[in-house]
Amino acid sequence: MLVKQVQANGKTVLVSSHILPEVQQMADIVGIVSAGRLVTQASLDTLLAGQALVRVRVQPDEAAVAAGVLSRLAGVGLVEIPSPEVAWITARIAADRASEVNRAPASAGVWS
Repeated sequence: MLVKQVQANGKTVLVSSHILPEVQQMADIVGIVSAGRLVTQASLDTLLAGQALVRVRVQPDEAAVAAGVLSRLAGVGLVEIPSPEVAWITARIAADRASEVNRAPASAGVWS
């Protein structure tokens, strides 16, 4: 893989991707950017070992239902709706369960 060859020569390669399996193959250190700002930076193992902050967007009129579903998944006090008019819901959940954040509202009939 070309990226690994460039890294082996002591160069830093910046890759922008939201596809985790792709990132896992290429990256030693991962930076997470949200709204143009660096939120966190660490090794991929370190990031995956901790809790993830996962955001999902739903229709504003379905935000309360989705937040209730996600609270049952993540735990009370670990889900918030920072901006109800836009309906982005943030859930703090174990990283290995992050994919469930999209599935849980959908299984309850809430779609983004």
